[in-house]
Amino acid sequence: TRPDPGLEFASQWVMRNAPPASEPARYIACDAGQFLFEQDRLTAMMDFELSALGDPMMDLAAMRIRGQWEDLGHLPDFYKLYEQTSGRKVELDKVRFHTAAFSLSGALASAICMEQFLAEPSPNADYVEYQSWVIWELKQALEAIGECMGLTLAMPQLPEPAATHSSEAIFALKAALDADPASDEIGAYHRRVQKSIAEHLDLLSQYGAAFDKAYLADAEQLLGKPVQSTGEADRLLEDLVMKSGNELDEALLRALHARTCRQGYLLAVPGSYYIKGLTELLIPI
Repeated sequence: TRPDPGLEFASQWVMRNAPPASEPARYIACDAGQFLFEQDRLTAMMDFELSALGDPMMDLAAMRIRGQWEDLGHLPDFYKLYEQTSGRKVELDKVRFHTAAFSLSGALASAICMEQFLAEPSPNADYVEYQSWVIWELKQALEAIGECMGLTLAMPQLPEPAATHSSEAIFALKAALDADPASDEIGAYHRRVQKSIAEHLDLLSQYGAAFDKAYLADAEQLLGKPVQSTGEADRLLEDLVMKSGNELDEALLRALHARTCRQGYLLAVPGSYYIKGLTELLIPI
């Protein structure tokens, strides 16, 4: 697989910082917050393929993650209700850790899907959505790690959009896609996928060079030597992550979070289900 210092850093941090259990393992849904209801009555719960025995705080963390793109209400109020109903104290430090761990697991699984697609492309795959899963979940993991470390992270500023040699061609591609409406639901899905790729290419054209320049500057500062390409930066930073302990955690976190946020901006195409998670910080608890 391709080197990914962000995924490697988050993996190493989670393995080093797992908190001790404060109670026996209990049944958890893991991918919590998926249910149907009618007025105030719960009618069905679903999607239990990730269920396991573990820390109940994991389910509260999973609902926090889902709340970035589904309206689950004000989670701090829900946590208070959970305490009153269950008699179990909500340990916010553990919820933050499990936010990092669960987001990381989603990012790793999504990265595998992305590698499988690149190795054997499927005509029915949604490239931009696959990439969004990886980046959105990694971004959440890094932001939750920042919370655990007591650090304040910020979204990097968008530079001025650039006009490039590909700008007119991308404009023409988007116009051509708009001019040829789909004739059925399957065709509409494929057209939406095609248009999202065109929008992603447009964002890459406008901001990609500036984002790469910023990433190389951050990498050179961490590595103490010139870096010629983003691929080289990925490889060298992943190696640095694997060889270092916790002494570089803050510097690596800040640089890799900025890199991931910039990748998120490039995937924030109009109509994306994940646009809030890609372009805004994790909502604090």
